[in-house]
Amino acid sequence: FDVYYLSQKLKYSCEMMSMQRFLSADYSQNLIEEIGRFLQKSSYENIPAIALYHQVFLTLTEEEEEQHFEKLVELIDQHIGSFSDEEMQGFYSHALNYCIRKMRKKEEKYVEKALQIYMKGVENQLLLQNGFLSPWNYKNIVKLGLRLQKFAWTEQFIKKYTDILEEEYRLNAFNYSLADLSYHKQEIP
Repeated sequence: FDVYYLSQKLKYSCEMMSMQRFLSADYSQNLIEEIGRFLQKSSYENIPAIALYHQVFLTLTEEEEEQHFEKLVELIDQHIGSFSDEEMQGFYSHALNYCIRKMRKKEEKYVEKALQIYMKGVENQLLLQNGFLSPWNYKNIVKLGLRLQKFAWTEQFIKKYTDILEEEYRLNAFNYSLADLSYHKQEIP
């Protein structure tokens, strides 16, 4: 019961903190400080759900401490098969949102980290919905590759992964991405 309570409390606290960043709402976080102190003294960190949600929580509350993000990514890789796809998608989303917050602060090393997380999510099919990659994730991956000036890699990605877009988005995404690649390579006359 304790494991269930702690993991669920951390999970929903993280979701509430994430939502606060997008909404003007201010949620009350009861007992969360006490749980944080309790976890520092307990052995519950050995339980994957608690360890992962605690790391997500730390990335949200101690954003400047980059080791929390690194540990989160390590735990995601370590426990890839231990959770439902939906829950793993949530962990990927938290890790990507951390990178996005850092990129907005002009911390360029997080461009590469975001690209790595996206690609792991695509390769293990956790960023696919019903077998398809969303056009937004596809576009984000292309944009990150171009931002890093990985032109050959980006071209390979476009050619390899366009087929896993839903058919209604495929042609436009392919053409737009190739045009964007040409623009970044300065191949436009």
